[in-house]
Amino acid sequence: MDIKHIQYLVEIERVHSISQAAENLYLGQPNLSRILRDVEESVGFPIFERTSKGVHPTPRGAIFLQHAHNILREMDAVTMLGPHNSVGDLLRVCIPHSEAAFRVVADYIRSLAPDTTFDSVVRECHVKRALDYLSEGQAEIAIVRFRGEYEDYFRKEATTLGLSMQVLVRYKDSMVVHESHPLANRAAVTKQETKGYVQIVHSDRYFLPNQQNRGGSIYTVDRQAQLEFLSTLPNTYLWSAPIPADLLERYHLRQIPCTDQPNTYCDALVYHPMHRANALETGLLQKIRTEYPKYFEG
Repeated sequence: MDIKHIQYLVEIERVHSISQAAENLYLGQPNLSRILRDVEESVGFPIFERTSKGVHPTPRGAIFLQHAHNILREMDAVTMLGPHNSVGDLLRVCIPHSEAAFRVVADYIRSLAPDTTFDSVVRECHVKRALDYLSEGQAEIAIVRFRGEYEDYFRKEATTLGLSMQVLVRYKDSMVVHESHPLANRAAVTKQETKGYVQIVHSDRYFLPNQQNRGGSIYTVDRQAQLEFLSTLPNTYLWSAPIPADLLERYHLRQIPCTDQPNTYCDALVYHPMHRANALETGLLQKIRTEYPKYFEG
C-alpha cells in the first residue's frame, strides 16, 4: 500500500462509487477494484460494502479512512516544508455567511505582524461542506452554523469524522431594516407584522411563496448586495444573526428582536484534534474562542 492507494480509497469514500472514483482518478475501474481488493487483503478486513445507494465504509473501514485522512493531512504538512513553497505558514478556514465570522478572521489577519509571511484560504460554505473540507484535509479550522435541533446530528457527524466541535453561541435571528422602514423604531416585532414587506432571502434558489409572507422576496447570497438592498429599497427586511454596530450605522440599519422567532441557531468551532496546529492556527483558534461570542452579546 502506498500513498496513492490511500488517495484512491479516500476518493471512493467521497463519491460513494468505485466507477465514479475511477473516472475522477483517470483509472480503469478494474484497476481500481483490484487495488481496493489488494488493500483489503493487506489489512485483513473489508473497507467498503456495496449497497443500493452506492459503496459505503464498513465500521472498521470508517476507522481506517479516518487514519487515511490523517496520513494525507500530514503529507500535505510535510510538502509545505519543501523548497518549492515560498510561504512559511498556511491558514485555511471555513466560515458561514456571517459578518461576525468574517470580522473575527479579518481582525486576526490584520493583527499579525507586517513581516508575517503566509497564505490564507477563507471559504464561505455550508456546515456539511465545511466538515467535508476538514475531514478531507483541505481546511484546519471552521466556524459552522446550524439550527439548534440539529446540534446532536452535527456533533455526531463531527465525531464520526474524527473532529472536535465546540458551540460558541446560540441565538435567534432578528429583523434587520433600514432606519426609514415603518417598523424601524419598534422595540420588538412579531412575524405577523412582517406581512406585506419584501424579504431579502439568503439563497440563490427560488422557493414557492410562503403564504405568511405575501410581500415578495429578493434572493441573493451576496452579503454586500443584501446590505445595499436594505439601504436603498424601501420596505425590505432581512432575518439575520447579530450584525456589528458599526456596520448597522454605516448602512443606516436597525436590528429588531422578534418575540415569536421559533428557530434557535448554533455557531460552533470545529477543528481536527490530531492536527499539529501551527502558530497561525493556534492564534486564530484562541481569537475565535475569546472574541467571537462578543459579537452576540447584548
